[in-house]
Amino acid sequence: MKAGSRIPLWIVALLAALCLAVLAWTTFGFVVPFKHETGQAVLDTYFAGYDESAVFHMQKLLDENETATRLLRAMYFGPELIFPALLTALLFLAFLKLGSGGAWFGRSAHPLVGKAVYLLPFIYGIADYGENISSLIAFGDGTPSGLATQLLPWMTRLKFRKPCHLLHPHRPARHRPLALAAPRLGCYQPVHRHVGFDSRATMKSESTSTFAGRARAEGVTK
Repeated sequence: MKAGSRIPLWIVALLAALCLAVLAWTTFGFVVPFKHETGQAVLDTYFAGYDESAVFHMQKLLDENETATRLLRAMYFGPELIFPALLTALLFLAFLKLGSGGAWFGRSAHPLVGKAVYLLPFIYGIADYGENISSLIAFGDGTPSGLATQLLPWMTRLKFRKPCHLLHPHRPARHRPLALAAPRLGCYQPVHRHVGFDSRATMKSESTSTFAGRARAEGVTK
């Protein structure tokens, strides 16, 4: 019997509803007004990541716009205090229900790897809170901390990209015990495949075509 089977589905549904409600609060209460006020998106929404130059640009923007600064701080002391914890709990319970320590969706996995997967929600939660703390320090009223400015891009990458990278459906099976769960968890990444050709087969095909063309030409001449 799987451990996840003992978790009532209504608890997962309740956590999902709470996450959606807090996410809507964050989006329409802070992210959209911030975008309207500054013309710039909040760095927390940069799913592809960013570098230190984006942090410096945001610092300059906030220095010139007190309303935007208040919006950002209110977001971190409001919904962003509870959303990472809610989403961490939701992902952890979802992982428990999706698979066991030895198999995921019928695919076998090393026991240590299967157990390590359960750490991913907590990695996300720690990274999200670390990102929030770094933002508060980097965009605070005092002198910006150089360490916070350097850490902020890495925290965002860790939050969005590392768990999704481990869940990527096109990684080798031994490295992706939750590969089939990745699309369900929003970890979509476009796949760029390189299609190669066997040069020897191509040369052989070209030689055959040339020989056939010469034979037809000789037949017409005769």
